[in-house]
This record gives sequence, C-alpha cells and structure tokens, in this order.
Amino acid sequence: MENDIIYFSDFPNLQETGTRKDNGKFDLTLLPTQELKEEFRGYIMYRCKNGTFRALIQDRTAYNHIAKFLNSRINRRIKRIWILKSDPIQFIM
Repeated sequence: MENDIIYFSDFPNLQETGTRKDNGKFDLTLLPTQELKEEFRGYIMYRCKNGTFRALIQDRTAYNHIAKFLNSRINRRIKRIWILKSDPIQFIM
C-alpha cells in the first residue's frame, strides 16, 4: 500500500520559489474507501506531474470538499467516481 499523503514537495515542477509557507499535500485518508483512494491517487499524481503549484492549491481545495461530501452519511455507499475505460474524467451519474 502506498503512502496516503501526497506532498507537493515530492514533485520538482511544484517547487514554489519564494517564501510561501504552504505545506501542500493531499490527504487520501479523508476518503472512505480504498477504491476511491486509488482513483484519486491516480488523478492527483497526474495533476502533480503536469500541473502548477497554484493549480494544485485550487485542486486541493476542491478535493477537500469532495472528500467531505463522500464522507457524509448519505453518500458513504459511493464506491467509485470515474469510468476508467476511455476518459479518466468521465463521471458516473
């Protein structure tokens, strides 16, 4: 099992210059199931390799809202978010 915390500092393209004190990270322990952790890990790793520091800050905010939504009692039955066959961003409705 991989580490459940993904740090921005692990990716060279996300090394922020200056004195910004944001310790950027995604905490996968906020997700309720292992399937969701795997899906989000793949998406986050892709974004970390191809995105900018500022974009990741915005993604982390959205991720935290999604994790909170998925942990609410009414939504805990959700097991997967994406259909991974052709388009990794295609949502299941």
